[in-house]
Amino acid sequence: MRKINRKRLPKFYLDKDGVEVPTESIREDHLKRHLVVEEIFAHAGRLSKRMVSNKKTIVGKISKYDKWLSEFKNVENAEFGNVTITSYDGLMQVVRTSPKVQDLDEGKELAKAKIAQCIKKWEKGSNENLVAVTKKLLKMDGNGNIGRSALIDFANWDIDDVDWREASVLIKDAMTYSNKKEYLMLRTRKSKNGKWKNVNLNFSTIGAEV
Repeated sequence: MRKINRKRLPKFYLDKDGVEVPTESIREDHLKRHLVVEEIFAHAGRLSKRMVSNKKTIVGKISKYDKWLSEFKNVENAEFGNVTITSYDGLMQVVRTSPKVQDLDEGKELAKAKIAQCIKKWEKGSNENLVAVTKKLLKMDGNGNIGRSALIDFANWDIDDVDWREASVLIKDAMTYSNKKEYLMLRTRKSKNGKWKNVNLNFSTIGAEV
């Protein structure tokens, strides 16, 4: 069994507590384990960069096709979201999905203030347990803060209260939609009536028997 050539390694390594430990003092098995992990992460880092580069290339080709198709069909200002491109023989398919992400702009602070106003009004003369349940439903923390997802849900609550209705309007006015991510799926089939099979691009699930 060949020993590790420590002369080619750094003089020190940091341990879990951030303390510098001389390389010559580290146990052989501990050092070997560290070097294996470093090598794996080096491979993973290079692979990750290639994956990002390849995805940009694929997305770019789809975008160029979108632009070419618009010009070919003589359509201006066409917006392409979800796209499915199939080969001439019907055996290969590229699917791009761009789900719209719902968010809230700065107007959400006005909505929060209006909802807090409602809670304060309802607290006067109300049963403490009822108020506690209401706050729980509103997903408020101890400081009266309300989360984004909860605010979006409130817009559909039908409560017979003028202030609450105003809050609902403020929430709807603050809603924004954006396409923050693009998902790609490549799939193939052996015949025109065959079942589609996804091309596995998930590193964790690709078979790598040694």
